[in-house]
Amino acid sequence: MYCLPCSDGNSLIPANPKLAGQHAAYITKQLLNFKSGVRDNIVMAGMVANLTEQDMRNLGLFYETQPLALAEAKKNGVGSLGEKIFRSGLDVRESQLVQAAMDLPDMVFLIHIQDLMRSTLSTLCHN
Repeated sequence: MYCLPCSDGNSLIPANPKLAGQHAAYITKQLLNFKSGVRDNIVMAGMVANLTEQDMRNLGLFYETQPLALAEAKKNGVGSLGEKIFRSGLDVRESQLVQAAMDLPDMVFLIHIQDLMRSTLSTLCHN
């Protein structure tokens, strides 16, 4: 399989995304974007150059069915950023940075995840 040298679905290399458990349609779209040049990445452009659209759909379906291996944060627990966000939310500057990151092309799905996380955190903090 083309992707296995760099990402077996649960890449330990920070520069390579974890593909396991991603939605097949999202993976397919990104592969198509690499092939068309919408996403500019010389390595990925070379990887998808000879793939058909069906090959890309098949890769999406394969990775969607792979179990995601969760990793531990480098720093978590008392005093961590995660604890700070959990206990007091994001201040305006931080939330604007997060929102700016969420507005990147092809990352619309993250906005939904952010809203779900904010709602869940709000519920947990107010109960």
